Amino acid sequence: MMRETLKIFILTVIMACSAGLTKAQVKKEAKPKELLNKKANGFKGIWYMIQPTGNEYAYKYSGGLGTYPANHRPFAIYAEEVNKTFFCYGGTDDKNSTLLHSISYYDHASKKVANPTIVLDKKTVDAHDNPVISIDSLGYIWMFSTSHGVERPSYISKSVKPYDISKFELVNATEDVKGVATPFTNFSYFQVYYEKGKGFLALFSRYDENARRVIGFNTSKDGQKWDKWKVIGNIEGGHYQVSAKVGGKIAVAFDYHPDGKGLDYRTNLYYLESSDWGKSWQTMDGKNPKLPLTERENIALVKDFTSLKLNNYLLDVNLDADGKPLI
Repeated sequence: MMRETLKIFILTVIMACSAGLTKAQVKKEAKPKELLNKKANGFKGIWYMIQPTGNEYAYKYSGGLGTYPANHRPFAIYAEEVNKTFFCYGGTDDKNSTLLHSISYYDHASKKVANPTIVLDKKTVDAHDNPVISIDSLGYIWMFSTSHGVERPSYISKSVKPYDISKFELVNATEDVKGVATPFTNFSYFQVYYEKGKGFLALFSRYDENARRVIGFNTSKDGQKWDKWKVIGNIEGGHYQVSAKVGGKIAVAFDYHPDGKGLDYRTNLYYLESSDWGKSWQTMDGKNPKLPLTERENIALVKDFTSLKLNNYLLDVNLDADGKPLI
């Protein structure tokens, strides 16, 4: 009798543990086991709105936002080898009920666009989760599926064949966190650049425990194994950044949120650039700041809008023929 009771007890414990493991695995495996990789029926971009105003404008902003926001880049890349411009966007279904990360290309020879491939369902209607694109030196197309905050996971996927959008596969990417290879599954406002022999450099935001946007960057030789996250700015309420790569130089412009003012209050203009793939950063006048920047007054400050009581909304940055920034 005791032996039977013991058997039942052990079996109950094993079943309970198995159930617990299954629940934990389900929670951990929030990523889709398979990508959709299905053909769309033409182009349907996501429509999105944010913050009802209660007046004739209805929302703070709204509309067709399939290639949104300005802090995501690039959405399109020209591949000279095949004379095609590959592009990604946030698509949707007939009911605008979910965000479908989609990819297509424009063939400059035929002057036609390809019917898009729907790579994955992001399971949100938040256009802040829109994807960005990259192409490596072998012609493989990369899609980085971003997340707005920490509630949803981010994904990295790669084309199975070079310069081909018919099928993608998930990349089980990791990043170095205190010397430990940790799943690289959360990034916001992603801006990614590729250079042959160096790999990827991505500027992006991370949300801290107070939902502040901390800006920084990371690098990877192969897109799968990423280095340590390096913080650029962590001033008061956080930042938005925009960036560009021209030749061997990467330019970054950013603002900051004063403490207690809210996200719509964005002010000041800061600028940094790097010519050695993020190993060092310089200001507009060639000075070397100590990163991360944590004080409002610092050597990267280009324009003090705070004292003028003015907001500053950043949309774009580029470099002219002499390598000087246009913001």
